[in-house]
Amino acid sequence: MTTKHWQETYQALEVKYQENREANSQLIAQVNEKELELDKSLEDKVQSALDKQNEAYKAKVKSLQEKIVALETKNETLNSQLDSEKQSLGHLQKKNQQLEQTKSIQASVFERSREVFQKELTIKQELEKLESEKESLNTKISKLKKACDLYLAGTSWDATSDSCDKQDQATSRLSQVNQMISVHKMDLQDIKIMTEKLGLE
Repeated sequence: MTTKHWQETYQALEVKYQENREANSQLIAQVNEKELELDKSLEDKVQSALDKQNEAYKAKVKSLQEKIVALETKNETLNSQLDSEKQSLGHLQKKNQQLEQTKSIQASVFERSREVFQKELTIKQELEKLESEKESLNTKISKLKKACDLYLAGTSWDATSDSCDKQDQATSRLSQVNQMISVHKMDLQDIKIMTEKLGLE
């Protein structure tokens, strides 16, 4: 996967994250508004019932028993409505909690994916530099080997006495570069496995 593709994937994830965050904010606002509406509706219903009861007491004192029966029936209805409203409120609160958890998970995944993309980009840049250095060292070692062989053979006045030392140094550096290249490639493989687990491919 190219760096450009990773950047495009990262940008797409960032857009999706922003969209999800806005959608979550709207849903949370709707839940809060619904809670307020439910509280107001319940308060109005209870107040209305109490008003009716007071009027009934004043208008029909003699029919107290009938009013008691009527009030008990009304009370049962109100309790049933109250239980229903409480259940609705509980469902909304649970939904709000789930939305908050989803938002938190999305934010965590987004941050983790951003770190992974940045690490991969850095490793690829370092790997590119090492590959370039490796190519340069191979060319340099080839020239130094010829110079060293000529110096040891004593067949050229142009070959310097430090040609062999420089060849050894370049060879040692090449070994280090090869080791670093191998480590970076293993790191990239680990990142690939990680991105598959995160579902970012």
